[in-house]
Amino acid sequence: MFTLAYDKGHKVLRARFEGVLGSQDIEELDRAVIAFTAREGPTHGLVDLSAVELVAMPETLLVKRSQQPPFSPGYKRVFVVSPQAFELARTFASHQTAAGLGSVDLVTTLAEAYKILRLPKVPRFEPVD
Repeated sequence: MFTLAYDKGHKVLRARFEGVLGSQDIEELDRAVIAFTAREGPTHGLVDLSAVELVAMPETLLVKRSQQPPFSPGYKRVFVVSPQAFELARTFASHQTAAGLGSVDLVTTLAEAYKILRLPKVPRFEPVD
């Protein structure tokens, strides 16, 4: 399960996952981000996996997804990872880089992510429907 929120002033779209992260979650996120960027334009991406307790998806799906270009080329992408989601994020990031599709920063705290994205300590994220 995930929620989307947007800090319009800094052009950062945040996806926050919690509980079990499965294949369907990734497919739904892709559809939601495509629709959002079609409306609002390109954004920096913050994927918060810090509340993920279990990853339940085949690595083949992850590798296939990592071969697709980012939805906002040239914008920063930062993943906040829990210990349970670290390997998933590392695999995705390394495949993106190897495919020449840009880099993904992996961090363990929101504070680190906010610093990379140049967000204030308390960003102004508004829910996205």
